[in-house]
Amino acid sequence: MKACNRWATRWRRLLISALALVVAAPLLGCEPIRVVPSPSVAPDWAKYVGTQRELAANAGWCWWQSRRAVISGYTLLVGSIPNKRGANGTTLQTQVLSMNLDTKTTKAVTLAVNPYRDDDHNSAGLVVNPDGSVSAGFTGHGYDGTIRLRRTTSVSQNSWATLPNLTPLRHAGVNLLTYANLVRSEGLLWTFTRRDNRTWAAWSANEGQTWNGAWLIFEGQWAGSEQARQRPYIMFTANPAKDRIDFVTTRGHPTDIRDGALYSGYLKDMNVYRTDGTLLGPLGTGPGYRPVDLSLVYAPPPNGRPVTDVAFSDQDLWGSDLITDAQGDPVVTFSLREPNASPVAGKLYRHWYYWAKWNGAAWAVTRVSAAGSELFGLETDYTGLISVDPSDPYRVVMSSDVHPVTSAPLVSAADDKVHFELFEGRSVDSGATWAWRPITENSTADNIRPLLATEPSGRWALVWMRGIYSSWLSWDMKAMVISGTTSTTRPPAVVTRPPIVSR
Repeated sequence: MKACNRWATRWRRLLISALALVVAAPLLGCEPIRVVPSPSVAPDWAKYVGTQRELAANAGWCWWQSRRAVISGYTLLVGSIPNKRGANGTTLQTQVLSMNLDTKTTKAVTLAVNPYRDDDHNSAGLVVNPDGSVSAGFTGHGYDGTIRLRRTTSVSQNSWATLPNLTPLRHAGVNLLTYANLVRSEGLLWTFTRRDNRTWAAWSANEGQTWNGAWLIFEGQWAGSEQARQRPYIMFTANPAKDRIDFVTTRGHPTDIRDGALYSGYLKDMNVYRTDGTLLGPLGTGPGYRPVDLSLVYAPPPNGRPVTDVAFSDQDLWGSDLITDAQGDPVVTFSLREPNASPVAGKLYRHWYYWAKWNGAAWAVTRVSAAGSELFGLETDYTGLISVDPSDPYRVVMSSDVHPVTSAPLVSAADDKVHFELFEGRSVDSGATWAWRPITENSTADNIRPLLATEPSGRWALVWMRGIYSSWLSWDMKAMVISGTTSTTRPPAVVTRPPIVSR
């Protein structure tokens, strides 16, 4: 009954949103503006973009697992979920895709035939171990109480051994798990998962053979609901420079909270800290810590609209990516949905991308680009996403169906339709301003959810999904990849439009 009530609320909000779009449609115009590619792009860029390859014909992933793509040696590994709508109708599998970055040969390996439905939330989180092997963890989307674990027997061959399942002891809640975030820190292998709508941390001192666990984050009641608590959405990253785990969290799902903000902290020596170094206490005391106890990353300014029953009349933030730089300062990207109509006809809301970096005392936040529209109407906070280069905090790749500076809809010359395209953003002034250049152009399908993976020798890869994304349960997408080395292949940024200035 609770689930039915929640879905009924979402559909009511969607209907109200759609009615609002009908009213706003005359303001949007019937014909989107065509963006002509800049002739100033250097010739080497065309050669660089021409190296994109298909990594897998049927692929997909969510963005709440850490990390989705890693490089060990000369092999790229990507956690993926095929869908029955995709090529060959492959279904009910969690896979790892691989590519030899030297020979460019690819391979898809099934880690498990799952007992749960096709759902991109079931994709694996990956982590590179000190010996160069890779561990993987995955679980169902609120399906059962088990995290399934694997470890490579050969990275180059993309072959895996099965580790014991992690099944937390049942407690008073529903005991259903969602997401597996694998992180290495302080000599331990960690995983973080959502359990009973709280964040549960588990650590292993013997490479996943046995585990200990404790609560990390929780939130209070859902407004107007009997549900026990909201669902904080948390991103995690290892911080090798400071040998700790940094994280950024919301208070809940953007659909269920008003004017949502982002908060940050870190975990070290089994203690939880604000990013400013303030100790909150030991891990696992009571139900965990509330997001508002942590350091504030960013809260949207008041939008001036009254609190009414009109759906999505507020502004909401949602995390996109999190890394730490060479000095150990965290960097986060996120999206903001504002209650204004999308510039793309047929879409509902306008989104923006932000970039923020810890400066030692507070978060320095910059709005870097337009983010375009929602991916699909039922989840109006889903964007194409913006990712940060793990080796360069001033390089990002983002997905949008509008131009990053002008917000003009991206109409493809190939089919005269608007599609999500990828752009690279670079900053040469510590994140204050950003210059953009296209990675994909004039596509016949959407390009979304970019992943950036790097390796100490300079090898790097950009992976993304291309195709049709209808929901987290239904998609027909390929996995695409561009790869190179920092010293020879990565092109310099070229300013093709006036850069966006922080405000």
